[in-house]
Amino acid sequence: MLADPDARLVTAPVEGGGEATALVSGDDVLVSAEGMPAPGEGHDWQLWIVADDTPVSAGLMPAASGGVSRALVQGGAGHVVAVTLEPAGGSAQPTTDPVLAIES
Repeated sequence: MLADPDARLVTAPVEGGGEATALVSGDDVLVSAEGMPAPGEGHDWQLWIVADDTPVSAGLMPAASGGVSRALVQGGAGHVVAVTLEPAGGSAQPTTDPVLAIES
């Protein structure tokens, strides 16, 4: 992705502190969020691609490693990529407000 001459970086704050950076290349978005708290027992962070105000699940955000959570969101370019706190395993639709929303 870094070798793509059209790749670009976008940043956004993480609710409650921290910052997220998205590397956008082609149709894909690599989200790297620093300072995201652990989701807590019985919960997961879930990724969403939001196009035309309609959220579509992009899977779960992996647990932080070294204080940073990273996830590749395929097909997220040109849309908002958001992260919400959901019950373990994720939800069909967001049940909480996003802690992170980044326009890619």
